[in-house]
Amino acid sequence: MPIIQPPAQPTQLGQLRTFISLFLPICLVLLIIGGMHYYTFYATEHSSIESEESLNVDLAQRMIQEDIADVVKDLRFLAEHIETQGLPEALPWTREQRIAEEFRVFAKNKGLYDQIRYLDANGMEIVRVNYNDGNVEVVPYVELQNKASRYYFREALAQEPGGIYISRFDLNVENGKIEEPFKPVIRFGTPVVDHSGNKKGIVLINYLGARLIDNFSRAAASIASHLELLNSDGYWLSSPKHENEWGFMLDSNIRFQNENPLAWQQIAQTENGQFETPEGLFTFTTVYPLQAALSALPGMSDYISVHEQQFPRWKIVSHIPHSQIASTFPLFLKNNGSLYLSMFLLVLVGTGFLARTTYLHRIAEAQRDYEQRFRHTLENIDLAAVALNRQGRVTFCRCQPWRAKRRLVDPSSREAALFSRRALRQRENKVGLRTRRPVIGSQVRSSNELAKLLRSAW
Repeated sequence: MPIIQPPAQPTQLGQLRTFISLFLPICLVLLIIGGMHYYTFYATEHSSIESEESLNVDLAQRMIQEDIADVVKDLRFLAEHIETQGLPEALPWTREQRIAEEFRVFAKNKGLYDQIRYLDANGMEIVRVNYNDGNVEVVPYVELQNKASRYYFREALAQEPGGIYISRFDLNVENGKIEEPFKPVIRFGTPVVDHSGNKKGIVLINYLGARLIDNFSRAAASIASHLELLNSDGYWLSSPKHENEWGFMLDSNIRFQNENPLAWQQIAQTENGQFETPEGLFTFTTVYPLQAALSALPGMSDYISVHEQQFPRWKIVSHIPHSQIASTFPLFLKNNGSLYLSMFLLVLVGTGFLARTTYLHRIAEAQRDYEQRFRHTLENIDLAAVALNRQGRVTFCRCQPWRAKRRLVDPSSREAALFSRRALRQRENKVGLRTRRPVIGSQVRSSNELAKLLRSAW
């Protein structure tokens, strides 16, 4: 009788292929979702950075304008006080004593100004009060200097009565030398007139630039590490790299446009804005010191609108390198890494379990298919056959006695059970009884052997 061969069993390699076919597509989908999530996160963070930079640059601009406006108000107060007291026309000794006392009290109470001076129309210092770390000093007459040759005196005296002069932001110079340690100052001046309107001199205030820079940095504290203040020629007035500052005073050509030429083209030609170049993200705005000064005075709005383009200007610039913007990826991992790691492990375990379940299911299907084909074969042959399981129970019985009509014995009947027990005893006692052990734990004997077993059982 031909033996039915069992079908090929699923292998471990097939199980691995199943796992890969499930795992890779799911990982690809997870990767796409993660990429979209990161892109959204990056766009949100980038937009947040841009908004924060613009906001802080505007705050720094407003702080500078407010500081300048406050100085101008103090300057006009002093000038008007001298004029109303008639001091420009007073006797020299009386004039000097009273102005010195006014300046001393004012400097002590304010604590903002490095020097407060009154110069006559010839540029000679009449009164000078120095302020240094809370100490107020009225400079003796013999130490007073003539400033007629200095640019700030000439330009301050050239102003109309009530007008305001603001010098460039630079380092203080005493006796022809830059004062050390460096002392950044801005000089504010206004003419002083007598009752007839004739110019008798100027009041000049040296505002400590360090205070302005400190206020400027505090106003934009969150971006102070990359916030810069430039003059109209691109020289640094304030920079995170202090060695780059005051190049125009130190005969140095260290300027913003030398390091960022593409950015300077837009910054120099535009009032404010935000853009990106290969050097990074730039946010900038323009400050007009004189415009801020005049805005503090009543009735000057029309003058400002007409002469706005003639005012000296500073540039506030924020610069973030691309490397700092790209650092959003570590932040994304910090916020979402545990989530995606958990999802990856879940996919790994889930696909592994599914691949194993599929593997076992294929084995079971192959087993059932083989059993069905084996049973079908036995039912359709003209030979007697009995199938036993490993416990000796009859799972299939087809009997054709030699001297009787062919009939089929029900495997679950008492008769089949009797055959089973007797056949087992005969197998144990007789020698030469050949058996064949087919697949799936059943035992099938040849037709002659089955006939002998059946005759002995009957």
